[in-house]
Amino acid sequence: EHFPEVRLVHSDKNLGFGQANNIGMRYALEQGYDYVYLLNQDAWVMPDTLGSMVDAMRANPEYGVLSPVQMTASMDRPDAGFFQKCLKGSLQNYKSGDIYPVPFVMAAHWMISRNCLEEVGGFSPVFYHYGEDDNYLHRVSYKGFKVGFLAGVFAVHDREDRKITKAFR
Repeated sequence: EHFPEVRLVHSDKNLGFGQANNIGMRYALEQGYDYVYLLNQDAWVMPDTLGSMVDAMRANPEYGVLSPVQMTASMDRPDAGFFQKCLKGSLQNYKSGDIYPVPFVMAAHWMISRNCLEEVGGFSPVFYHYGEDDNYLHRVSYKGFKVGFLAGVFAVHDREDRKITKAFR
């Protein structure tokens, strides 16, 4: 009612991360969009994030998947997984506006180019939840696209208080 431009897709069952995102990515391709932004349910972006990401991808078409710097909800430090997988030291080591190539970045915040989607396709249905981002990024690299993050552009992945047991993993 308040956002008539939003298209809501209802599913009678939980399709898992990859297959659910495939529906949205397919819709974006059908509608002629140049980019798709994957956003987890426990995540949000800053006001300038999406515009900065689009500008960076337009200027660097070799990147198929790009992420902002993923921060904790308090914005005082990078998300632990982002820090571990993407950063080498402090954020001060990275020049704002530059793209840094990485082999992996969590799919909580991904901008994917149309060219990448057309070449790589969607997520494999083999992966219900966890592992689908690894598989996708391997396929992105195989198809010749780069993966990276855009320094100085931020988004939140609000999960630091979530307790995940070893048994759950």
